[in-house]
Amino acid sequence: MINTSIRSRALLSSMVFMNKIARTTSKGMFVQQSGINKIKEYIKRNERVVLIPYFRTYTDFFALLYALW
Repeated sequence: MINTSIRSRALLSSMVFMNKIARTTSKGMFVQQSGINKIKEYIKRNERVVLIPYFRTYTDFFALLYALW
């Protein structure tokens, strides 16, 4: 058993930092909002959604996560 604790202040500051990085790197990024909304609807209806990634760069994965969040 591993005994760990998470400091809420450290977690909050890291979340703020990651949000700032995500916003900065995604400026000018085009997202087809209708497709994202369709995926969110399927998820809300508890339907199965399979995302098959095709990433040209390592940042594409993070951009997809940020767009779905």
